[in-house]
Amino acid sequence: MSASRIKYTTQQFPIINQVLDVANNKVILTTDQLHYLYNGAIVKIFSENGEEIFDTSVTVSGNTSFTIEKIPTRNRYIFYHVLGYLPGQTGSKSPEALQRGMATPAIIQSYVTGTGGASYNIEVSLDNSHWINAASFTHTSNTGDTGFVTVTPGWTYYRANVVSIGANTTLTLMSGN
Repeated sequence: MSASRIKYTTQQFPIINQVLDVANNKVILTTDQLHYLYNGAIVKIFSENGEEIFDTSVTVSGNTSFTIEKIPTRNRYIFYHVLGYLPGQTGSKSPEALQRGMATPAIIQSYVTGTGGASYNIEVSLDNSHWINAASFTHTSNTGDTGFVTVTPGWTYYRANVVSIGANTTLTLMSGN
């Protein structure tokens, strides 16, 4: 499997307002929902034309706002991506398609970044409506703890059902596609 065929679980959120803090060389960004971010979490910022501008760490300033270092750009920030899931984001997640026609098991790898562990189940489905628990995994340590589960051939979809994520931790899943 080539590296170009790896698919990471990402989440996209809108930025509804940005305020430049010239005195501190920062930008205060506001979302339209609870963001689940923690101080030091890494986000990818995108401009209004959908262009990826940069990756940066955040400082949380409220339930729907956070601060980033100001990066010289004339573009308005329109949304941000988070790689993986954040503390508080438990439960079933969006389904992902598995590669069809493979006679070998699919591999779903995960790792944590931060100071806490995480636990999740992998659920599979043929029709994206009826889900079966196929595997469970627990990360017990911090940054660098990695592992994988396998899914038998023939399943069309998988999704993570996140049981827990420790404070200041990001759980990232990736699969071959």
